[in-house]
Amino acid sequence: MANVITGAKAIVKINGQTCGYATGISIQESQLNGRIESLGFIDSREITPISRLVTATINFIRIFKTNENNGLVEGEEVDEGAMITTEQLPEGQNPTAQVRTQNALSSLPFDLEIYDSAAPGEADGSIQEADKKVYTVVGCRPSSQSIVVDRGSLMGVQVTADALYLIRHPDGLES
Repeated sequence: MANVITGAKAIVKINGQTCGYATGISIQESQLNGRIESLGFIDSREITPISRLVTATINFIRIFKTNENNGLVEGEEVDEGAMITTEQLPEGQNPTAQVRTQNALSSLPFDLEIYDSAAPGEADGSIQEADKKVYTVVGCRPSSQSIVVDRGSLMGVQVTADALYLIRHPDGLES
């Protein structure tokens, strides 16, 4: 199977609703194995899978009001891009430890849908009929965030998220 994805697009969904996009995604799926040992034998008797870990590293993620095809709703942009960081209170006071804890615990998990663009798409990154879904990373929760500011660009945000599992959509992958 050739696993070639061109012009990839990643859509962020919360509770099945499109709510943003992400770029520069790297997904890692690891399987943890356990060794079965027996007294009197130097070699393992068996190696058995005991867990699977899925993580995603996202160079940039943005969550905002969108239409069904992930096109930005004109005039209604509300940037909700802060994944982990707590916003400052309106009065200019810093939030309490309880508020910061509540914000972290109340964030909803999100899914990342990765699409292969079979044809040149729209400039706004919206999903076209020819685009094929190739992966879905389910139940992502941010675990770390790096913010980079330099003179060459405005800002880059790198978010690492732990996920429940990864779905491969075989119809979207070329064979």
